[in-house]
Amino acid sequence: DAGDWASSERVHRQAVDVMEKSLGPKHLETATVRARLARAVFMRGRSDEAYSLYRRGHDDMLAGGVNPSSTVLRDARLRIAETLLVLKRNPEADSVLRTVAESTAPPAQRALLDSLRARVASK
Repeated sequence: DAGDWASSERVHRQAVDVMEKSLGPKHLETATVRARLARAVFMRGRSDEAYSLYRRGHDDMLAGGVNPSSTVLRDARLRIAETLLVLKRNPEADSVLRTVAESTAPPAQRALLDSLRARVASK
């Protein structure tokens, strides 16, 4: 429901502000909440903004020392690729998906990866 996503966006935007001040912008928890904010923004149809939020969260996690092959970064890359597909930036999405495919993804991420790669191939 659109109202639920609006509420989610509002709550997560406030949470990101608080966490950036208390934990710092590159803290894993801050980046995780930023990803949830990005999802709410994406579901409300604002893909450009969602892409920026997903990308910032991904980059902040890397800068904060998160293992590049971690599940949380693979998930961030999948969401970035999904958003790039919506934005019709298929070559970029394909590049991101190839990076994810080179790592060992758990079954849930593998299913999303396969689905997104099929979308890229069909375009």
